[in-house]
Amino acid sequence: MSSPQQTISIAGENSLIVYFGDKPGAAIASQVAQTAQQLRESLSQVLIDLIPSYASLLVIYNPLQTDHNAVRKSIRHALSNLTDDENNESNKGQTQGVIK
Repeated sequence: MSSPQQTISIAGENSLIVYFGDKPGAAIASQVAQTAQQLRESLSQVLIDLIPSYASLLVIYNPLQTDHNAVRKSIRHALSNLTDDENNESNKGQTQGVIK
């Protein structure tokens, strides 16, 4: 079984989208929800909206207060925390997801 991959792509002039995998499921839904919560906390001052779906999360931010690079860095940080938390909780020796 392959490990889940998270990718971050530009979705517009003030938004990025995070893809958590190809197939929706309970594990991916949990990752989307946990990442959204972490981003609400870390980007609260610049965040316009977070739009979750079954296997992705659209992050819309105020471009007058930040840029793609800073938001991408916050997303990567949230994803690395998510991966670490899952590995510590499950302790099943699964590989970490690839973050692009």
